[in-house]
Amino acid sequence: MTTASPSLERGTATYQPIRLTQRGRTVVALLAMIAGVLTFLAIGALTAQAQSVTQMTTVVVHSGESLWDIAVAISPESDPRSTIYDIQQINGLTTSEVLEGQELIVPVS
Repeated sequence: MTTASPSLERGTATYQPIRLTQRGRTVVALLAMIAGVLTFLAIGALTAQAQSVTQMTTVVVHSGESLWDIAVAISPESDPRSTIYDIQQINGLTTSEVLEGQELIVPVS
């Protein structure tokens, strides 16, 4: 049995530029348009996120008040647990304990 040898010698191959058919040009154009639309939508989503900045205010904890009381007072239409979580995140609290006279930054609804 003999082995086949390549018909072209090393270094003699010439490279031709890629030629696209009409269908190939259409596919490339569609892919470019899709990429452009996706980029436009991503930029729009990031801009919308940046514009939805929450307003904040400061409250002072009174005697006997808890985070639950404060959450219900500042956002009565929302779930207090969600508001408490936001208050804890904003103020760096690791527990729900607050002290009389403590100032808290809270979101304004």
